[in-house]
Amino acid sequence: MLEREWRAAPQNFRAVAGAARAFTRIVQQRDYALALATGGWRASALFKLEKGNLPVDGLPAAFADDAIEREEIARIAIDRARLHYQQPFDWIVLVGDSDCDVSTAARLGLGFLGIAADANVTVLREAGAQFVLRDYEDFATFMRTVENARPRA
Repeated sequence: MLEREWRAAPQNFRAVAGAARAFTRIVQQRDYALALATGGWRASALFKLEKGNLPVDGLPAAFADDAIEREEIARIAIDRARLHYQQPFDWIVLVGDSDCDVSTAARLGLGFLGIAADANVTVLREAGAQFVLRDYEDFATFMRTVENARPRA
């Protein structure tokens, strides 16, 4: 079904501007670890990520197949990242695009950076997001904002 939808409207499967380049650059940096947590089912999420040209092969990940609650999905992704990278993390920033992502980060004590590609800046801000960008195009700004969004003790 997704394949048919993609063939009919591939523009609906485009990644947020600059996302593929940002993913690739983060993976190449030793000071950062990248993991994927999504409320989507594994098969459909991976299909969408592939069609959006996002390089997620080999990344630790958690999906709706792993848990129902978003907090638990995020916890599983973090645990898998710790195993994958074989190190503890000093801090974690959840990068997301929904009000559910904002509340998940808050409940888990994570930093949060909102990506408001669909003009949902207001939704993210009303949910409590302090840091919001429209896309990943300016990688330096993205990384500076990740640093600013990290949780404070």
